[in-house]
Amino acid sequence: MDGDWRKMERLVRTTVRDNAAEESKTLSQTLHRLQVQNNLLHYENSGLREALSVKKKHKKRGKPLDLQQREEYHSGAVF
Repeated sequence: MDGDWRKMERLVRTTVRDNAAEESKTLSQTLHRLQVQNNLLHYENSGLREALSVKKKHKKRGKPLDLQQREEYHSGAVF
């Protein structure tokens, strides 16, 4: 299934003979709980991936400044 708990609920109702039975209700509740947990984990994973991506971008190092300037800048004044 694509993750929609309503579709799963419909599937349970159509396949289970006695929808009023305690086992049917338990199955439905368990499927709903598992689907919600799955969605939460997907959101958490996507957030962690995004945070890791941002961290990697910040980790890139820039080029060091060339503080040793060329010799022509250190020569005396020209008149």
